[in-house]
Amino acid sequence: MASEKPSAACMDILWTRRGRSEMKSWPFSKAEWATVSNAALPVVNSGLADDTAARASHLVGLRDVLAQLRARHGDHPVLLETEAEFTEDDGERVSLYRRAVGIAEANGIQTLTIRLSLSRLLLDMGQPDAAHHELLACEGELANGDQSDRASWAELVAETRHPVHATSNHDCEQE
Repeated sequence: MASEKPSAACMDILWTRRGRSEMKSWPFSKAEWATVSNAALPVVNSGLADDTAARASHLVGLRDVLAQLRARHGDHPVLLETEAEFTEDDGERVSLYRRAVGIAEANGIQTLTIRLSLSRLLLDMGQPDAAHHELLACEGELANGDQSDRASWAELVAETRHPVHATSNHDCEQE
């Protein structure tokens, strides 16, 4: 019988249970994070220029930088959140955000920005109830967020209560 490799989420739980929950909320040096910023900027610029080939190429570089930091700092929520922000597949993005939330919670790290991003994604995917659940889960962290976090949270909560549905112009025309 072949042994199966435990899932990443399972490994996160095992590490936490073994007392390895001394994760810092921000373990990165200025130089390390500058490397991430320098790798992310060309990805963003290529995306804005609709240059998919250049974006894909620069994305490889960004993922390499994130992998190097992951090798140094482990599967840190900030790294997973950053990877999710640059991932195109919505299902994979949700998975990365949820993994980041799980690791953050297991290590006593705030989840506010992760859950705000996840909530926006869930709303965009047509899942207002799931988005609302994420927002309620981070409500207690709002006092530690900044004004833009609180404004985003309030806007997202309003959207989860009254989801905006896209309509075409002809849907609004009178007969």
